[in-house]
Amino acid sequence: MKVRARPFLFVFVSVCLTGLGISLIVAANIGSDPLTILQQGVSRNRSWPLWVAVMVVNVVLLLLAYVVNRQDFSWATVVDPIGVSLIVFISNWLVAPLNIGHQTWLVRLIVMVLAQLLFSLAYALLIESGAGAHAMDVLLKKLTSKSRFSYPIIRYGFDGSMILIGVALGGTIGIGTAISLLIQGYLVVLSRKFIQMRSTNL
Repeated sequence: MKVRARPFLFVFVSVCLTGLGISLIVAANIGSDPLTILQQGVSRNRSWPLWVAVMVVNVVLLLLAYVVNRQDFSWATVVDPIGVSLIVFISNWLVAPLNIGHQTWLVRLIVMVLAQLLFSLAYALLIESGAGAHAMDVLLKKLTSKSRFSYPIIRYGFDGSMILIGVALGGTIGIGTAISLLIQGYLVVLSRKFIQMRSTNL
């Protein structure tokens, strides 16, 4: 029972941390990872609540991933993007009263770094769950296999496109974006090591 429960627990916690991280980093408004910039831009351009924009962007990625690489789909690939949207809706009620966007720049920077920690831990949990990859990874895996470019080049191109589109729509690029690109991969590695050490009894 413990082994069977672990993937569900890891995916559930991953979804919750990702949703909370999105709410925090958008509230800090000093830049973020490419996907969140795109979601923020869609939210502002269409005057949609953040959770609706997150849902729309995630579902589009999900559909694209399914069309090009359905063989790598798993239940977590579907649950993650939809669940994250719902957690953003819930967590906004907790984050909004904090008025993070009106705090000092240092406070907003700390919030942004905290959100990056949540993102990295969430991503590591999804990987360690063994229940399926994120829709964007499913999509990029197929694009890499069908092109002559390596995964890092495909990823940089995809991230760059999301940033450009997100900023054009009204998303915020800033110091948080640079920090995200520099530390997120490293934090995911550290988070995976931490999870592997702590999850032996799950």
